[in-house]
Amino acid sequence: MDTATAHKPSPLKLDELRLVADAHLQWLQSEGRDGRRANLSGQDLSGLDLQGIYLPEANLRGATLVGTNFSQADLQGADFSQSILERTNFRQTKLEGANFSRAEAFCAYFDHASMVDANFSHANLKEASLRGAQLTGVKFREASVMGANFSGANLQQAVLRDLNASEAVFNGADMTQTDCRDANLNFARFKDTILQETNLRGASMDNVVFTDTDFSYAIDLEQRYQSQSIESEKQSIQKEMDNIQKSRDEVAQYELNVKRQKKDLINKRRVIASLNELEGEVSESLVKYMRQFRFIAIFWFVVVAAFATIMFYQVSRIGHENLNLLEIAVVLFILVSVLGAHIFSAVIALAVAKRFARYVRLRQEKLESSKLTDEDELSMATYGSQQDQPSIPPTTYL
Repeated sequence: MDTATAHKPSPLKLDELRLVADAHLQWLQSEGRDGRRANLSGQDLSGLDLQGIYLPEANLRGATLVGTNFSQADLQGADFSQSILERTNFRQTKLEGANFSRAEAFCAYFDHASMVDANFSHANLKEASLRGAQLTGVKFREASVMGANFSGANLQQAVLRDLNASEAVFNGADMTQTDCRDANLNFARFKDTILQETNLRGASMDNVVFTDTDFSYAIDLEQRYQSQSIESEKQSIQKEMDNIQKSRDEVAQYELNVKRQKKDLINKRRVIASLNELEGEVSESLVKYMRQFRFIAIFWFVVVAAFATIMFYQVSRIGHENLNLLEIAVVLFILVSVLGAHIFSAVIALAVAKRFARYVRLRQEKLESSKLTDEDELSMATYGSQQDQPSIPPTTYL
């Protein structure tokens, strides 16, 4: 059996850890007279949920804390030197004065943690997250923070000397009076970063992305990097101007489409008005013809009535014996046919007229509901006149 494996401690249980924490609290409250300082050196606490635990000044040197949750805990002055902190959660944790020297904190989370005057010398924080963390006076000397995220962090007076921070993100960080001498900042990103009196003597800053960052007050920044920051700023401004111009082009195209739609709507209103006027004329003509037809019908009725009166008078004068049945039948057939044709024509014409009048009425109601109002046309005309005005010429970066 391997000796190292044989002496490796078994993972500590939560019940055992609570006893240690209670004894540690007595030790703190009695200033060392009672209880006992928490000694978790070399212990395996991986995966435990220790959120909010109170273990300031505890000894966790060389402990294995893979995936352990210390969020919102109080670990001020604790010793994490040479510990394994892979994916450990220290979000919003109090870590003032804690010792993380030579710790392996790959992908650890220190977001919004308070770590004033903590020590990360020779530690490995590759791809760790320290967004919004309080890092005033923290020592990162000869540490590795490759790809780490310091966005919004407070790094005032921190020591980043000989730090390997390639591809790290310092967007919005405050690096006032930070010591970055001989640091490796290649491919790092600085956007809205404060570099007031930041010492950059001997720092390597090849392919650094500068955006809205003022290096004018940085100390000992090489001239080539100053030129690079200015050129990067120009490119950033030009990119913003290109985006603004693109937005203006899109707005102009949109306004053009609206103007075309406005013209189409106005033309449709004119067509609708013409149709409405035409159908009104047809309806008036139909009413006129119906009146004429009524007069003709009355005239024919009078003629037929007079003819029938004359025929009956002749029959009564001559006498029924002088007329045979065939002649009487012919006369009656002619009278009935004329009256029937007249009545049938009147009924058909009246039905057609009513149906067409109903169609015209419904058509006019639909046209009125879909027709643009005067206010709509006035507003569209006003909008079109505004679009016809000359637009503001695009701004270009000089």
